[in-house]
Amino acid sequence: MGRKYPGNIAVKRLEQKVAEDGNVFLSSGHLLAEWALDSFVEYVMLQDLIKVISTHPDFVHLTSRVYEADVVRGPLYRYPDEDYDFSLDYPDIDFDDDSSEDSYDRDSPWYTKETQFQIMNWKPALWWIPDEDDLDAVTKFLTMEPSDPTYDDTGREVRPKYYFSAAAAAIQWLERLTSENRMHLRKLIIQEDYTSINLPQTHARGLVLLCVENPQLQVERRVDIWKTEFIPASEHFNRDVRSIVQGVGHWICETKFLRALGMPPASFSLVLHGPTKEASQQLCDAMIKAAIWQEGVEELARRDGKEFRPWWDAIAEDFVDLTKAMIRGDIPARFEADMGEVWDIEEVLRNWSDRERNIFALKNFEEPDGGWEAARAGYFEQVEWVERMDGWDLLVAENQLEENAS
Repeated sequence: MGRKYPGNIAVKRLEQKVAEDGNVFLSSGHLLAEWALDSFVEYVMLQDLIKVISTHPDFVHLTSRVYEADVVRGPLYRYPDEDYDFSLDYPDIDFDDDSSEDSYDRDSPWYTKETQFQIMNWKPALWWIPDEDDLDAVTKFLTMEPSDPTYDDTGREVRPKYYFSAAAAAIQWLERLTSENRMHLRKLIIQEDYTSINLPQTHARGLVLLCVENPQLQVERRVDIWKTEFIPASEHFNRDVRSIVQGVGHWICETKFLRALGMPPASFSLVLHGPTKEASQQLCDAMIKAAIWQEGVEELARRDGKEFRPWWDAIAEDFVDLTKAMIRGDIPARFEADMGEVWDIEEVLRNWSDRERNIFALKNFEEPDGGWEAARAGYFEQVEWVERMDGWDLLVAENQLEENAS
């Protein structure tokens, strides 16, 4: 995997962990947690791992335990706590009695013998926009997990508004053009101003082949960080600062992989901005100060002979290097603001203040029109009660038939 993901910290650590401990950690079905922005591609890495694991001669037998109750765990699925008796922690629950109201809640299997390989071979692009026929085909082998309802202050049920990314829409439009017509394009500006589904940060990958086809095409992908990151997270912004900074960092980090995937150097650029020029500068300054603070903490720990803990003392292990690469112009990403020059950490430490860690606070960013709460409300829609009545349309139709017959 290291050859496919050159320089990826998460992949490098995963390979090291497997070399040292075997597949013990992977037996839980999860990747090794890494405090690195480039671990964001774990979805793709999981697909690659499944492809490798599926070559094991006992793969079908070992994975059939999901739908065959009498299949025991095999050597691929051993982990230190597999023999732990959970009834010791939950003495009031009868794990073996399915009729008991307190019995352990067993989920229905995610796949069956018939659908297992359909699911494995189904690998749609993350920027894929399905139509109704596509969805009908997929629901034949994919199970859907119902989500818990969310309610607003009035008690009305609400649900988030979901959108496809602007990049996904642009890719679909480009692919519908003939190759001859695409060759006439010279400039394409993609504006991301909604939260969107399926890891939108990665969707520029779908532009690589189109830009290779037409090297004269220049794509500028613009991302309004207020609308895609800040407003949706504004309710608990100050509590979730690390994940919010990481969210912005993921947009930047993704651009460094595009060249490895074949994107022509001058074909793509990412521009992160706010609702105004001043807001864009606030974003730029805050991200750079967060990186400066992290490098300062790391350097002070080194000088004091202490362990630097990225999971506790940092935004992400690769955050500082990524920010410096952006300022130097080494990756096709920038803020729509004056980014200045790369800082001198020695000069920073001479005037060190730990208060810099508080720079990423909601109060330091320009409020949207109407305030944060009003803007956040726009990301939800109320669910009408008739939408919750299964078969409502069918019931009405049947009633009309009965009235006509009488």
